[in-house]
Amino acid sequence: MSDQTRPASGGALPERFSFEIVVDAPASDVWRALSDGMELQRWFPISARVKPGLGGTVFLSWGPMCEGEAPITLWEPGRAMAWTEKHEGGAVEITGMFEVVSQNDGAASTVVRVTQSGFGKNAKWADYYDSISSGWKFELRSLRHYLTRHRGKDRRCAWVPVPPPTPMGQSAIWSRLWSTGGSGLCASGSIEGLNEGDAYALVGPDGARFSGTVLRHVPDRMFAGVVHELDDALMRIELEPGGVIPHSDERAFTPMFWLSIWGDTGANAERIGTLWSERMAAVLRG
Repeated sequence: MSDQTRPASGGALPERFSFEIVVDAPASDVWRALSDGMELQRWFPISARVKPGLGGTVFLSWGPMCEGEAPITLWEPGRAMAWTEKHEGGAVEITGMFEVVSQNDGAASTVVRVTQSGFGKNAKWADYYDSISSGWKFELRSLRHYLTRHRGKDRRCAWVPVPPPTPMGQSAIWSRLWSTGGSGLCASGSIEGLNEGDAYALVGPDGARFSGTVLRHVPDRMFAGVVHELDDALMRIELEPGGVIPHSDERAFTPMFWLSIWGDTGANAERIGTLWSERMAAVLRG
């Protein structure tokens, strides 16, 4: 899954993207995780509903400001489903599709592919395309983590955007958040030079240790890791694009803190989200 999701300056916005991942789980369990509302909210949105079948609907929500419902336009149980979102009064139709492919004659190893297509062609769609395509690279890993570590368990989430008090560029925000010596987000520890699969260890704003395995790291954009101390929770800090900085041609970004906790420790999600987001806001205030 390449991290080059945004076209080069002046380049045309791609028509589609497609990413895939291999999950060590039977295709039947993978299909259920993709097509059932309760299962979807155990790894993807905060809330979900699915009315199955062709002509049914998919509803996904990350809160009142980020939710929507779309009709199902393809339904092949156990193999593929698609939904189509209408934008700009129907002038733009974006289709999302899940595909499930068993490996090795039904063994517990399954390829999951997500494809989205139909994006608008003008410049205002670039940030949307960038955000969605980058997000799926994390979400596919979240699906794999859920199915291999927490299958069947309910999840609690904290999702907190932290807008900077004054506009800052992408590198400036990231440098402030992850500066060392206690001036950044963490009391100690560093993510510099870490890649997917590496071990990491950080001390958070309340002095609690966060350690585990790096799930994804894109410098100046995203850090996500498994948190062993929270029963293999997922923590993610990402910069979301949105417009440009006034009187500048530099893109504007909003930092976001995301935490997914499964099982009995999930009650801690909101408290931890508040602590980390308050520290992020303090760091960005300087």
